[in-house]
Amino acid sequence: MDLNGTKAAIRASILSKPPAVAASQGNENLQNPKIRKVIRKLIAERNTRTLVAADRVIGELEEIAFDTQNFETRNRL
Repeated sequence: MDLNGTKAAIRASILSKPPAVAASQGNENLQNPKIRKVIRKLIAERNTRTLVAADRVIGELEEIAFDTQNFETRNRL
């Protein structure tokens, strides 16, 4: 599953398209309610399968980024 509309349009196309055409087609596809529904379903399935949601990953990254107490220890390489 590709979460980038332009790249998805390029991958789905048999013929190669100029980037502007692919971007337009990707944007158009993402506005389609049926496609949006399938994307939401696939994301939910992936989250269930991996037991990780984007919000959790962002939360973990925030903890690492703002953990000044261990900053020096982490940066010793």
